[in-house]
Amino acid sequence: MPNVLQPEAEAPRRSIIDRLSLRAILFGAVLVAGAPGVIFGALQAANSYNIASQAENVVRSDDAIRASVRFDSALMAARDRAAAMSVSPTVLNAGAACSRTLGDVIPLQTVYSMLARTDAAGRINCASSPALMGKTLQQTDWFAALKGGQKQVQSSVTPDPLGGEAIIVAQALQKRGAFDGVAFVAIPRSWFAEAVEQDLGRGAGAVVAYDHKGMLIGAASRDVSMPMALVQAERALTARDGSAAGNGLSARSIETGVEGLRFVSVAPQGRQTEITLRAALIVLAPVLVSALSIVAIWFAVTRWVLRWFFRLRDAAEDFALGRYAPPPMKGAPKEIAALADAFDAAVTQSRAREAELATALAANKGLTRELHHRVKNNLQVLSSLMSRQQRRTEEPVVRNALGEARARMAPVALAYRFINPPEELIAIDMEAFLRELTRQLHVALNGDSRGVKLSVTADSDPMAVEDATNLGLIVAEAFVSGYGQAAGMSGAAATLTSTRTETGGHKVTMGVIGAADQGDGKRGLDRELIQELARQLRAEAHFMPSGLIELNLPPAPPKQN
Repeated sequence: MPNVLQPEAEAPRRSIIDRLSLRAILFGAVLVAGAPGVIFGALQAANSYNIASQAENVVRSDDAIRASVRFDSALMAARDRAAAMSVSPTVLNAGAACSRTLGDVIPLQTVYSMLARTDAAGRINCASSPALMGKTLQQTDWFAALKGGQKQVQSSVTPDPLGGEAIIVAQALQKRGAFDGVAFVAIPRSWFAEAVEQDLGRGAGAVVAYDHKGMLIGAASRDVSMPMALVQAERALTARDGSAAGNGLSARSIETGVEGLRFVSVAPQGRQTEITLRAALIVLAPVLVSALSIVAIWFAVTRWVLRWFFRLRDAAEDFALGRYAPPPMKGAPKEIAALADAFDAAVTQSRAREAELATALAANKGLTRELHHRVKNNLQVLSSLMSRQQRRTEEPVVRNALGEARARMAPVALAYRFINPPEELIAIDMEAFLRELTRQLHVALNGDSRGVKLSVTADSDPMAVEDATNLGLIVAEAFVSGYGQAAGMSGAAATLTSTRTETGGHKVTMGVIGAADQGDGKRGLDRELIQELARQLRAEAHFMPSGLIELNLPPAPPKQN
């Protein structure tokens, strides 16, 4: 009986030829055909080549590119850091916590010399170093550019607030749509000079870096005179063709793509001894034949094959940048034209799908806003109706019950009011939420008529909406019970304090002093409810003999990507 379970066939391995491009295959064939003549000529001319010099004015473009990559990485990281600072709640609310945060960040890296934030007048009010506090940057060009409307700038080499020289990367800060200062990162000039020195390879030559105003940032050289290298580098920087030569040195401006920076490579001019005519003819004849063949193949492949693929590539890049147009394929081979048609059809389908997704997203946002608006309004209407009924009733028991119901509903309604925009469940301000909540609870529970004094102390820290709602329900339960037991007593005081702990969490104490818990009676605390809400806050409630409730909230868990 034949074996039904046949082993899965292995995928065929691609040969080296399959992995090569069309040009590489054709060029390789030409080189193999001309190789015997080249080898014979090389053997005959070995003695002549041994006495030839090795230099042909080799510039240190690789060194400049390595330095530019290091510079670009540092500047991109600085832009990201400045952008992160511009949206950080700690930096936006400048103060002692802001300076501590920036001071903790600065020792973790070796590139930046300072991190700071200014107010709208250019005065530093938050910095990684106490020596920066109070210094004014209003007269600097980069600050004026940000104040004039730019979002982010990168300065040239400029004096920094500590008296040194640096390149400043800064981001404008906004508050309610208006300019509110800048957040900036400074990269010292000395770091650029050290980076050029580290990336200088072996051999004679130099690499020189300039900012967009032509100011020298850093330079390094080996076996050549640095003053002479700088002279030639400055000449190349201003030359129309980007090159200069003199004093045995040649310089060339290198295009690296780093925004606002320019690099110049300097190398000794090469000298080559004359090769004998016979050796030259023996070696150059097959080389020239191979070179002409390669040029012919290059032209043919480019003209009739590759140029169509290049157009497809350019169309794909344009599509990625959002500016796609069908590539001109008139005269292309039918196979390539069919490929272009398939690509164009795929782009059309992708755009249609993108439009559908955009429409669905807009509709979803609209529904979310409408739902949020309706829930918030319904809660407000319900609270208003209960308040109206509370004022109209003459029964103290009913009035107190309606007030307690309003108080227990206040945390949920207030949380909806603090979410803005509604489709983004971002954190809300802990201090503002607790202060408004306790004020509403005090009013709903007739705190003034009961002779209860209210005291609230809280830190201005962000808190997740769900955590704020659970904490508000615990506060409401504590105040409802405490205010109810404070009736008829004198000297009762409602208190709520929230302080930041060393671990980054918060210690929250709440309750009504002078109104002891009466156990499980009519107005006793619902301890099971409080313990369950505390568990959802990743905390544990402690019921103190004084009638207060203490919560130790852990730090907020990190956000999941």
